[in-house]
Amino acid sequence: MTKADHLRADLLQVKYQMESVIESLEYQGSLHFGYFLSAYIRAVQKKQKEFAAEISIDETRLSRIIHNKEFPNDELFIRLELHSNNTISALSWFLLAEKGKAYNISTNKELRRKEKKNVHKTIAKI
Repeated sequence: MTKADHLRADLLQVKYQMESVIESLEYQGSLHFGYFLSAYIRAVQKKQKEFAAEISIDETRLSRIIHNKEFPNDELFIRLELHSNNTISALSWFLLAEKGKAYNISTNKELRRKEKKNVHKTIAKI
């Protein structure tokens, strides 16, 4: 196998794993956006610093996204699609990130307690 063949195989592996997670009904916390972004960076055989420069993102921000401390924006989804030469679509990156966000919204009891103080009146139970 050539180096290009290895790169293609590694990228397709990341892509198919992402698609599997996106299509899964159950959320697996360890397979979050940052996990796949890190896998992608390994697949393209880059260091985080080098990769951050290639897609014009601050290295610290990239690290925060990888470690699930910051949510990626639409521009990053597009840059990842472009960087992969359309191998992994921006929509796939977006859906993966949204799956994690949806899980967090549905399970974050602390956020609900915090936000409850901001709601002064509720509608009657239906």
